[in-house]
Amino acid sequence: MVSDAVHRNYGMRRQGFHQRAVEESNHRRQDRSRPRASKWKVAATLIWLLLIWTAVRAEETSSDRAAGWRLVLEPAFMHRAVTFSIANATRTVIAPVQLAGDGQGDFSYPTRKEFETTALDQASIAANGLADADLAQVKQRFVRNRKNVIVYAELRADRPIIGSAVLARKFAERFRDTLGEALLVAVPNRFTAFVFPALGNEYQQYAPMIIEAYRASTFPVSLEVFNVTKDGWKAMGIFEDR
Repeated sequence: MVSDAVHRNYGMRRQGFHQRAVEESNHRRQDRSRPRASKWKVAATLIWLLLIWTAVRAEETSSDRAAGWRLVLEPAFMHRAVTFSIANATRTVIAPVQLAGDGQGDFSYPTRKEFETTALDQASIAANGLADADLAQVKQRFVRNRKNVIVYAELRADRPIIGSAVLARKFAERFRDTLGEALLVAVPNRFTAFVFPALGNEYQQYAPMIIEAYRASTFPVSLEVFNVTKDGWKAMGIFEDR
């Protein structure tokens, strides 16, 4: 009888020992897996932070490189080394420039090799904010007809920044409430621009005024007229200088 009880108690103790051993073994395996999972989470977080820092740093570096550069409308016949095209335009291009000297007239144009060393492109220069700053300096005058309806806006600047200002991201938005969603823009020289509502064709009667502004300037730009919307620029005609 005693022997049977002992065996039973021993068996129970042995079973309990094995169960505890298995449980402890499982706990040890789980405990070992937790640090590994934590390490992976830390590593993934560090990699994510590094990617963000790299992207921010690249954007800052691009912005630094673009400082001082402008995109301006330029007559195509000047054949600058670096230019960007405008849809449908034959006489006008966009050129990257820097204001030279006192900034009152001359631009500094890069050679193809010089521009390539900057690692800049049209988008990175457009994003540097100079066009928006130029637009803020432009003086505007609205001209009305006999019915007191605005027929066009005349833009003028004391510095040669009109060709930059009209390329500002918020240019079309600036005239939305006065001239409409779509605009017609003529830039006869670096200091002057004319903006018309795209609806109707009244702008054609002002051709002599625009041609005169083109002829009289030491720094002519173009006699092309452009359709400008939130989607961009597109040439749609030419004021013939006869």
